[in-house]
Amino acid sequence: MNSKIFVLSAILLSTLFSSNSWAQTRYITDSLMVPLRSGPGNEFRIINSRIRSGTKLQVLDEPTGDWAQVKLPAGTEGWIRKQYLQNSPVAKTLLENAQAKQAQAEATLAAKTQELTELQNKHAELKKISSHVQSEHASLSTEYQNLKILSEDAVNLSSRYRDLLAEHEVLLTQHDALKAENDNLRSDQTISHGLYAIALLLAGMLLAIVLPMFRPRKRYSDQIL
Repeated sequence: MNSKIFVLSAILLSTLFSSNSWAQTRYITDSLMVPLRSGPGNEFRIINSRIRSGTKLQVLDEPTGDWAQVKLPAGTEGWIRKQYLQNSPVAKTLLENAQAKQAQAEATLAAKTQELTELQNKHAELKKISSHVQSEHASLSTEYQNLKILSEDAVNLSSRYRDLLAEHEVLLTQHDALKAENDNLRSDQTISHGLYAIALLLAGMLLAIVLPMFRPRKRYSDQIL
């Protein structure tokens, strides 16, 4: 008895090892083609035999049993086994939705990246313009300060000109006064010279009269001789 068990065990183990040596891993795909029938049973004719896995259906009636009445997106109505129905989309649909969202996100990211690049370029351009404007502002500020200094100098020059003009008027007045005084002095001097000349003339005439009176008279004998 034990020998028979041993032999059976050996045969079973050899069978298991031999089967594991050629077996390969496989996965059941969710890409199914589900038939749509005209009634709740396999005896009813097939209306549509190519309903793909993941197709969105509208359940019209779900009585007790294995079948449910549904309506396809195109409007066709029929019966399908409940085992093929589930409340959430299948993995393929979820994957496709996820891939679509990922593609949309990548497109949005690319658009935002492009927008960011454009904004960075605009920022660099605005920064360059700002630097140029600041340089012009500094130049204009320097020019304004120079003009302000020149304006202050012009005001000072104008004030100095008015002061000099007033001094010139004073000098002209003094010059006119000195000229008038000089003219008066010249007139007085002329009169004085005239008076001196007259006095000298009178003194000469007087001397001419007086001097002979002081000369000694000649003797008579001297006159004869």
